[in-house]
Amino acid sequence: MRLLHALAASCAGDDAARCGASAHERSGLALEAQAAIERMLDEGRAPGLDELASMLFVSRSHLCSAFSRETGQSIGRYAKARRIERAKTLIASGNSVAYVAARLGWPRPSAFSQAFKQATGTSPTEWRDASKG
Repeated sequence: MRLLHALAASCAGDDAARCGASAHERSGLALEAQAAIERMLDEGRAPGLDELASMLFVSRSHLCSAFSRETGQSIGRYAKARRIERAKTLIASGNSVAYVAARLGWPRPSAFSQAFKQATGTSPTEWRDASKG
C-alpha cells in the first residue's frame, strides 16, 4: 500500500514525463475532454466538470489545468461556447426555443434564452429571424 501511495505521489502534478507519459499522451486529455463534451451534447446532456473528470479518470483540478494549458481556455468556457454554437445551428434550422433548450441540456427554455442572449447579444428568436434574412 505504501508503494502505491509513493507511486501516486511521484506521478502527481503536471510532471507526467517522470511517469513515462509522452508529450503526445499528455496532450490527449484536452482532446478526450472535447470529444466527451461533444458526446454529452449529442445525448442532450449539459457537460459537467465532475462527470467529465470521472469519465476521463482524472481529478477536476488536473482536468482543468491540463485543458487550460493545452487549449488556452477554461473547460467551462469551451463547453458553453460549444453549446451556444450548436444552439445557433438548431435555431437557424427553425427549431423551437423549447426544443433547443431540451436538446442541449438546459433545464428550462428561459434559462437557455438567457444564456443565449448573454453569449450572442440577441435572443434565440431574433437569431432565427436574422438567419432567415
